[in-house]
Amino acid sequence: NEKSCSCPLYTYTLYFIRHAEALHNQLEKEAQSTALTLAISQGYDPNSSYAKQVQEEARRAILENDTMDDPPLSERGLEEARNAKRTLEQLIRVYELPEVEEVWVSPLQRTLQTAATIFPESCPDNNCTDSDGDGASAATASSSTDGAQSPIIRVKKEIEERQSGFACDKHSSFDTVRRRMTFSRFSLSCLRLDKLVLNGEIKASESIDSSNSIEE
Repeated sequence: NEKSCSCPLYTYTLYFIRHAEALHNQLEKEAQSTALTLAISQGYDPNSSYAKQVQEEARRAILENDTMDDPPLSERGLEEARNAKRTLEQLIRVYELPEVEEVWVSPLQRTLQTAATIFPESCPDNNCTDSDGDGASAATASSSTDGAQSPIIRVKKEIEERQSGFACDKHSSFDTVRRRMTFSRFSLSCLRLDKLVLNGEIKASESIDSSNSIEE
């Protein structure tokens, strides 16, 4: 009812971008290819149930490897991210779409690297202090080389990958992420909050209210 609605209406444009190929994705494909080649050499049809079974077992062996901890992008993944950057810029230019103002990304290394590659000139969040209590504030927001406002990248734990139990789906700690120069311009408040909960400094039930106070 237009007469009864006095609240302003806003239009938002959302861009959904999947992370590029990670190292464990590459190793999964290689393990499956090796398993299939071996099955064929043993006389099995490539479409047989046995061939499919050994490929799946090979794939899961990679995922269940505890050394595959929060893997980075593969070389192909880095190229995919660079291609995604060019594609996004082209779509915005050709269809006159709004520039990206804010990016939400999960704390997994492969998603952080994808975001850092697509948005290399991201700016810090002026309203957010991501230091570990030392009072250092973020730098002033900057503009990209073409004059457009650089987006803020916020790392959001609540949008991380499903909890599969595999090492590849567990993100690194807050301290590990914050030490990476590549992610130094990212807003890490939500990861800092997670650290406070794990350390027992605040209760999990207080996390929502606390995240608001940290970011505002």
